[in-house]
Amino acid sequence: MAAWSAYAFETSVVYTAEFRQPQRDTARAIFSSGGLCLFFYGLGPFVLYGVVGGEKIQEDPSTALVPLSQSVFGTSGMILIVLLLVALLLSINTAILGSSRTLYQASKDGWVFRFMQWTSPRGVPLRAMGFDVVFNLVLMLIGNPIYILAASTVGYMVFNVLNLVAGYLLRKDAPDAERPYWAPLTMIRLGIVFAAANFVFLFVGAPSWGWKYIGISWAIVLFGIVVWYWRAWSDRRLTQSAPVGARAR
Repeated sequence: MAAWSAYAFETSVVYTAEFRQPQRDTARAIFSSGGLCLFFYGLGPFVLYGVVGGEKIQEDPSTALVPLSQSVFGTSGMILIVLLLVALLLSINTAILGSSRTLYQASKDGWVFRFMQWTSPRGVPLRAMGFDVVFNLVLMLIGNPIYILAASTVGYMVFNVLNLVAGYLLRKDAPDAERPYWAPLTMIRLGIVFAAANFVFLFVGAPSWGWKYIGISWAIVLFGIVVWYWRAWSDRRLTQSAPVGARAR
């Protein structure tokens, strides 16, 4: 679950098409977001350990932030609760905006349901966003949201591993293709190392949340494969049923 939140700076890539100068701004967005994540996730554990102490954290990690809030703000922890609620709302907003655009692009590329490629006059993928909201609400009704989040992390980690491997394969198969940012070959190769590490994290860390939720997560991953095959079959059917002149165009 730490990876789900700590890795999330790749969300900035979702908005590449909306940047004023994608060739320049894409790299800036990725590195600035990644730098902020490194700073805050690197600073947080040291502050928590220094103020609260290792023994208190081990007693109940879920409440370790309360004494930290009391030490910093001198309150009962209400300010921390408010900040956490704001952070939760922002994370939900970011997840919906980012994933809906991902679904929209996937629909245009022929991966998921066709209706998701529709956008409003302002370019907002409302149908993909609506599907995203409904699907997540259904998941939240299954059980504890924390465990559902843990289950969704499995899909995220699978996607992360595939992305890192895909970056290496793309550089190998299309070395001369135009790119918004040309990463050094060392970084591309290092991505394979990180893909292997994430693959290990996926199978070592996931079972600690319970096999029920791990089963749900893998069912969602397999459902995505089924949807891809259904979309491919649907596209072939439309192509075969179209008039000859339409197919030529």
